[in-house]
Amino acid sequence: MLHILIKLGGSVITYKDAYPPRANLSCIQRLAQEIRDVWQEGKINLMVVHGAGCFGHIPAHQYRMTQESWHENKRQGAVKIRQFMHDLNQSVVGELVNSGLPAIPFQPSASCLMENKKLLTFPVDIISKYMALGIIPVAYGDIALDTKTGIDILSGDQIVAYIARTVHFDRIVMGSDVDGVFSEDPKKNPHAALIPEITRENATMVLHGLTGSQHIDVTGGMEQKIQELLSLVSTNKTIAIVNALEKGRVKKALSGFDFVGTCIK
Repeated sequence: MLHILIKLGGSVITYKDAYPPRANLSCIQRLAQEIRDVWQEGKINLMVVHGAGCFGHIPAHQYRMTQESWHENKRQGAVKIRQFMHDLNQSVVGELVNSGLPAIPFQPSASCLMENKKLLTFPVDIISKYMALGIIPVAYGDIALDTKTGIDILSGDQIVAYIARTVHFDRIVMGSDVDGVFSEDPKKNPHAALIPEITRENATMVLHGLTGSQHIDVTGGMEQKIQELLSLVSTNKTIAIVNALEKGRVKKALSGFDFVGTCIK
């Protein structure tokens, strides 16, 4: 049985600069169909994690949720983000179910604990049991209690890294809004070169060329994403970063076919 973890980036499933927030429903529907096609091939267990996009990053910035000390705005911000993320997760899970997949929501803020902005506990045993029953848990970037800062932002990338270190996955697919990792920001420099493979040997050079997201992103953008994924290299997993806005690329990466993107080894 093949175990696959897929992350759908917030910049893919939402219109990231929109406020009030809007989900990119047409993209979510297509991705649900691509995931379903691979699922129907059989002999896989699957977990989905999705990002927050405008549903999380903009209110997190407005309410200063990432400040290290507790302040009253965090309470209001936590309520707002929790409401928004519930709505976005319902859209994602709803489209997965409509496509014929046995997906259920998994709320991180009700079950996770952070310590000084790092994920401390996540109920991976429950995740594993759901997957063993052929059910697809769908977790997401959320707020979480933090023993040092009170309440903080738990990113989808942190969830992916934590779960992948503690649960066996053969393949991890990261769906982004660009073709993979580039030598420079391809949205600013059209001549930026796609980096097909990242290893321990070239990681320092790659990270040097990365910058933060051009959108409001309280979780660190592509640089933080790569650092989280590099922490998994020693686990010998196949990690693929692909452009989920391009039709068929997520399906190819999930199926193990050749794909346009970046492989982290």
